[in-house]
Amino acid sequence: MDTVFIKVLNMSYIAAWVILFVLLARLLLRKAPKRYSYMLWLIPLLRLICPFSFESVLSLIPVKAQAIPSSITFTQTPKIDSGIPIVNSAVNSMLPPAAPAASINPMQIWLGIGEIVWIVGIAALLIYSLVSLFFLRRSLAVAMPMRDNILLVDHIKTPFVVGLIHPKIYLPSSLSEKEQGYIILHEQTHIRRGDHIIKLLAFLTLCIHWFNPLAWAAFILSSKDMEMSCDESVIKHTREDIRQEYSASLLSLATGRRMIAGVPLAFGEGNTEGRIKNLLNYKKPAFWVSIVAVIAVAALAVCLLTNPKAKIGGEIYENGSAAISVIDSGTDYAGVGISLHSWDLDAAPSMLAVDWKNDSQYNIIYGDHYHIYKLENGKWVSCAYEKEVVFHDIAYSLAPSDTQIKNYKNYSFDLSKTGIYKLETDFFFEKDIPITEDEHHKVWIEFEIGKKASDLDAQTLYALKTPYIGNNSAVGAIPKALGAAEIGSYTFELQTDAEPYGITINFENNSAGYSEEQLNEKMMHCSWLFLALVDNAEIFTWTYPNETGGFDTHSATVEAVSKTIGDIKQFGTSQKEFERLLSLISDSPALTHAASSGLEGAVSQAILSENYEAHDPGVLRCEAHTTLKTVEDGNIVRVYAIALYKMFSYSDGRLVSEPAGAHTPVSISFEKNGNDYVMTEYWIPMDGSKYQSSICEKFPDDIEDAAMDLQSYIYAHTRACYAQAVDYWKVDTDAVLKSLIDTICSSPAQASDPKAYIDEHYIEYREMLFYGDYALRYCFSRFEQGGETGLDGHIMARACREIMSYYGEAAAVEGNFATGQDWYQALRIYALKFKDQFNDDEISQNYPVSWILLQALDG
Repeated sequence: MDTVFIKVLNMSYIAAWVILFVLLARLLLRKAPKRYSYMLWLIPLLRLICPFSFESVLSLIPVKAQAIPSSITFTQTPKIDSGIPIVNSAVNSMLPPAAPAASINPMQIWLGIGEIVWIVGIAALLIYSLVSLFFLRRSLAVAMPMRDNILLVDHIKTPFVVGLIHPKIYLPSSLSEKEQGYIILHEQTHIRRGDHIIKLLAFLTLCIHWFNPLAWAAFILSSKDMEMSCDESVIKHTREDIRQEYSASLLSLATGRRMIAGVPLAFGEGNTEGRIKNLLNYKKPAFWVSIVAVIAVAALAVCLLTNPKAKIGGEIYENGSAAISVIDSGTDYAGVGISLHSWDLDAAPSMLAVDWKNDSQYNIIYGDHYHIYKLENGKWVSCAYEKEVVFHDIAYSLAPSDTQIKNYKNYSFDLSKTGIYKLETDFFFEKDIPITEDEHHKVWIEFEIGKKASDLDAQTLYALKTPYIGNNSAVGAIPKALGAAEIGSYTFELQTDAEPYGITINFENNSAGYSEEQLNEKMMHCSWLFLALVDNAEIFTWTYPNETGGFDTHSATVEAVSKTIGDIKQFGTSQKEFERLLSLISDSPALTHAASSGLEGAVSQAILSENYEAHDPGVLRCEAHTTLKTVEDGNIVRVYAIALYKMFSYSDGRLVSEPAGAHTPVSISFEKNGNDYVMTEYWIPMDGSKYQSSICEKFPDDIEDAAMDLQSYIYAHTRACYAQAVDYWKVDTDAVLKSLIDTICSSPAQASDPKAYIDEHYIEYREMLFYGDYALRYCFSRFEQGGETGLDGHIMARACREIMSYYGEAAAVEGNFATGQDWYQALRIYALKFKDQFNDDEISQNYPVSWILLQALDG
């Protein structure tokens, strides 16, 4: 509903501009026949109805077609872009920013209220009209037939038309025979032209856009032009000059109303004075006037029914050394896989070197054959040349727990363009010889070919540096040089009227077939370079089409980028500094942490994809889940799980947990197609009072209770996401944990109970727990050094014992201890006894905390 409401608001905003142009054109055409003014009103009607438009360089629309971004409810600082700086400043200052501690963005509440008011307004207009129509029809039951579809009524004072498919004309019985003739001609002209249908369509459109005052003005003025053009049509098609008599008939109906009882299916005759003046002044226009009017209406239609266009870009063909970044790898048999080792795309033939790894229990056999596909418009398409080179296949054997590098020389596949590719090959087990087709197993690697930012010519790029965002040609050359056109055609807009100064890249398509995440990752790096190259640039924004027909919007600000990689403006102070930024970008991996292959990988990717939303660059997206049950039905696989989606940023050596996230039961359905899992449904429970019943309805009976017991999973999932973030940013956990403990111990100064310190700094204490294994290793290391008999020791012992409770070893060492060091000594004795009782696998599986302690002691 949010998407529909935002779309309606944007359509109404653009239509408001169109109505203003039509009002001006109507003024200029006041000497022309009213049929041309009437025709003009079809333009805003189409704008108010049609959810899409074409682009043209002839467009007169001075503003963006999407003043309100579709992601406004998810951004940290919601903004509109009306095209009018004063309006932007006034409205944006009133929009509430996202509240980190809140469970819902305030903009979602505002938008929800707006939707309710909007729907209530529509319902009120429709109900009023339908009720009015009902009473009108009941009052017309006594009408007397005159002829054909014409009826006489005693108690009405103005003629009108009722009906849609078979419209009827109702006349006051008080009209003279001569007056009846003129009025009947008028009403029949309405019906012949289809005005009764257009009037209904206009009214229904007004119901949708009832909040727009210009839509009401358009409805009223178009009704006047409809009536006057109809009068002119009657005069035009009669042989005699009947203007005097016709005007007299209208004068006798001066008490008539524009719309009968507010019913769009029954409109009568109004604006009598204006119509009489128009009739008396009417003259058949000169031929040239009609020609000019037709041309003006047609030209205005083209200019107002299209959006502005400033197309840039196209397909980019890269030359020279290319860089490959691995996106994913997979196998349909766990334990055997391939990974990219090295490549040389400039060689003749080009070469891809692959690492084969066999972690299965059996020897595998693989050969020289392979195939390469390119991702185009969301589908894998073979990029083989018209004639492939065929080799005699040589078999290679790989033993269990062994690895091997295989060089695949490329004679058959076109890897000359940037894009996303997949190398696929297969293997079988030596024990299965002789083999059938079903015993072949596939492995694959997905990778992207493109220029690394560090391979871009730093000197050439740095030469584009400019001090001001207002230099259109200089600034426009930067995204082009950075390869934005690799994604697809785009336009750009410069924000120079008010701060923050910046650029917006509007992608018209995604011809490269990038996933949403890959597109944003690439544009995030472009934003870094752009903000470094334009001295007074403060924000870099990009938009692209989404699956719902709207556009998603993302932004990178100087402040946000500087928190991630350091002062972004410093990187633009010299070519040497700029080269350092390029190098930093080339080493930056994708900001997503997910499982890599198989069903678990598909589940991870589904969780990340479904929770994707606008966020600042440099934010790491993580997920952790516990599968409760998997159900297979033919090629449909349904996974029931508890899933956590969490985001982190990194600042000053510390992880920063972002407020957005979700921990919820999920049901994810996949269609299994060979080795691929294609998601067909992603389900989460309903909100509010229907939360529990929706879970019971969706989940199998044997896992209902587990699905609703989120508390049992939250710590393990949060700990797993923290571990992913630590691994990604190579966080110095010892330094972080020391800082957390120091903060906890800093106050309250007069307290003697360690619990008082924990209560005072519960956020820091909870973060310490989320570091899980890292916290245990750090604390065990300090305890092993000895002397932890003070407050630090108590805090560490309490944290370790709480973490142990999540691992199921809470009762390992019970009792009260005078110091944290005493507790640790007891735990040490407890763990060491396992070395003689169990093997390593048994200890690690059944006593995980003791295993961590033993590992620390061993090494």
